[in-house]
Amino acid sequence: MPAQITVIAELGKLISGLQKHQPNQTLLIDGKSYTTAEVVQILQALIDALNATVAARAAYKQTVASSEALVAADRPIVRDIKQSIQIMYGNTTSVLSDYGLSPRKTTTRTATEKAAAADKALATRKARHTMGSKQKKGVTGASLAATISASAPVGVGGTVTTVGPVVAGTTSSSSSSNGQSGSSH
Repeated sequence: MPAQITVIAELGKLISGLQKHQPNQTLLIDGKSYTTAEVVQILQALIDALNATVAARAAYKQTVASSEALVAADRPIVRDIKQSIQIMYGNTTSVLSDYGLSPRKTTTRTATEKAAAADKALATRKARHTMGSKQKKGVTGASLAATISASAPVGVGGTVTTVGPVVAGTTSSSSSSNGQSGSSH
């Protein structure tokens, strides 16, 4: 649209220049003679067409915006009407098709799919260390340290490295391969 406005302005300047500097002359354009009045008339027709396009585009945009607002406002009502009709007629396909609707589709999962979903959920809980409220009650600082040290990885050369929280009354240390002991953080 800004390009059209620019073209309209340029055409307007052409008309002004022709009327100011060549008001009563004949112009030879592409092998044909035109009077200044004829050229001005051609240019004015272009300006009028472009102005009509700009106005039509603005009206179109406004119409689209109001239409989209109306659709957004009425979408819940349409949804509720469809839902009410589906509730009234259930799975009666012939009646629902008169409304352009189809019966609701219910998916039933097989036992294999349910078992796979349960396994996946357990694996996710284990990977994320997710616990329920009863499992959380059993976790204390001492049991957490014991769990961590019991499952501590064995490093290079048979040394055991423990990494975890330090619980009151206990310390965690690691032995390096040269016999020195240091504190782990």
